[in-house]
Amino acid sequence: MLPSTTTADIQKTTLAIRHKKAKDVKRNKTSITGASAANRSQPEIKSRDGLNANNNLKDDKKEILKDEGTGTGSNSVGSLPANMDLKDVSGKISARSDHNNNKVSIPSAGSSDIDTRVEEKKIKVNEPEVKEKSETHTDNSSDKEGDKEGQTSEPENQSSVDQSKDHQGKEKFRVTLNGGRYGKEGHVAILLPGEKKWGVVCGDQWTYFEASVVCRQLGLGMVKQVYQINYYGGSHLPKLFARIRCHGNESHLADCERFEYHNQVKCSKDVSVAGVICTNVLPDLIPDALALQKSVRLEDRPLYYLTCSMEENCLADEAYEIKERSHAWITASRRLLRFSSIVYNIGTADFIPNSPKDAWEWHQCHMHYHSMEVFAHYDILDLQGNRIAQGHKASFCLEDTRCPPGITPKYNCLGFGDQGLSVNCSDNYYHDIDCQWIDITGIKFGNYILKVEFNPEMYVSEITFDNNVVECSLYYTGTYAYLRKCDIVPLRRRD
Repeated sequence: MLPSTTTADIQKTTLAIRHKKAKDVKRNKTSITGASAANRSQPEIKSRDGLNANNNLKDDKKEILKDEGTGTGSNSVGSLPANMDLKDVSGKISARSDHNNNKVSIPSAGSSDIDTRVEEKKIKVNEPEVKEKSETHTDNSSDKEGDKEGQTSEPENQSSVDQSKDHQGKEKFRVTLNGGRYGKEGHVAILLPGEKKWGVVCGDQWTYFEASVVCRQLGLGMVKQVYQINYYGGSHLPKLFARIRCHGNESHLADCERFEYHNQVKCSKDVSVAGVICTNVLPDLIPDALALQKSVRLEDRPLYYLTCSMEENCLADEAYEIKERSHAWITASRRLLRFSSIVYNIGTADFIPNSPKDAWEWHQCHMHYHSMEVFAHYDILDLQGNRIAQGHKASFCLEDTRCPPGITPKYNCLGFGDQGLSVNCSDNYYHDIDCQWIDITGIKFGNYILKVEFNPEMYVSEITFDNNVVECSLYYTGTYAYLRKCDIVPLRRRD
C-alpha cells in the first residue's frame, strides 16, 4: 500500500519540477546567446598591404585615392569564416564600385562601423578630387628627361626640320630647307622661338662652314654646294640674320656666332639669300706629306728659262719688276725651292673642278687648259706665322696620273677632255714641273715653315677639310734646304 500523500506534498513536488525546468530553459538560453555572440565576432580581414579590419578610416581613404589616381590599386578581402552566415551580412556589404573604370573594393563584414565605412567610401568615390589627384600623381620625369637631353619631339614627316633646346633648356630656333626640288636642297629658312613666320639669312658671307652645320643638323649629310643668292627663292622673306659665323663642327646653327638680327638686318641686296645642297657622297683630298718631304731641293734658274712660269704668275713680284726695268733681265736668276705635290682622292665621289669647261683657262706655253684657277697655295712662313717668301696660287690641270690596279683613269689634260680626280687615284705634280716651287730669292738663312694647301678656297666641297694642308719645318742655310716633321693639318678659314 502506497504511502498517503497530502495535497501539500503534491504542490511542493509540482513547484520543484517547474523550478528545475525554468533553470534548464535559462541555461539553454545562455548557451544559445553565447554561441550567437561567438558567431558575430569580428573576422580577420587581410588586404594587399597586410592590413586588417582594425585599420582606421584614414588609411581606407588613402587606399581609395590611390585606386582613383593610378587605376591599378585594389583592395583584396580575405576569406570569411566557414561558420559565418553570408545571408546575415549580405545586406551590410556593399558590392564593388566601378568609378571611371577604377575598381574599389569595400572591406567585408565583421567591423562594427562597416556601414559608416561603406557610406563614406561611396561619397569619397563620387567626389571630384581632380585637383588633389593632379597634385599628388603628376609625373614630371618625362619633362625632366626632355630638358636633360635637350630635345623635343617632332613629327616624323618633318625629318628636314630641326627644333631642339640648348643645355639650359631654352628653345633654339628651328631650321629647314625650302624651295628646292627635293629635301636636300633649298634656301635656309629659320623660325625664331615664339614667331609664326619663317625668315632667311643673308648670303653675303655664307660659307661652307655654316652650310655644313645646317646639313649636319638636319641629318642630310655633307655640303655639296653653297649658294649666296636666291637660287632657291626666299628673297621675299624677312632677313633674320645678316651673318652667322660657324667653325663647322657645331651641332646646331644656333650654337654659332650671330651678327645683326631682326630689324637691324641689312643685306647687300634683296637676292642675297643663304642656300645649300646637301649630299651623302663627296671627294676627299689628302696630300702625300712624305713625298713632299723627300723631294725638296734648291735650284738657281735664269729668268730666260722662266718665261712660261712668269706667264702663270709663279714668281715673286720682284722678278716682274726686273723684267720691266732692265734690258738684261734674261741674265738675272731666281733661287727656287722645288718640291713635289702629290694629292690623292680618298673620298666617295670624284673630284670635279668647280668651273665649267667654257671658263677654263688656256695656257699656251704648256699647251693645255687649267680647270681650276686656284688649286693650291704655296707659302713660307716664319715661326710666328708671318709670310716671309711670296708664294703663289697654283692653277692645275687635274687628271688621273696614277690609279691602283682595277681602276681605269678617266680624266686627263689632253685637248679639251674632262678633267678631275677619280676616287682612289692621285694627281702627281713632280718637282721638275714648272711652278712646282716657291721663289725664295733674297730670304735669310734660318728656320721656317713650309705650308702647302690644296683646294684652299674650298671651291669644291669635300668630306672634310681637316686633311688638306701639309706643314713642314724648313731649315735653310743659304746653300742648302732641309725639310722635317711634315704633318697634315686642317685647312683654316681665312676670315
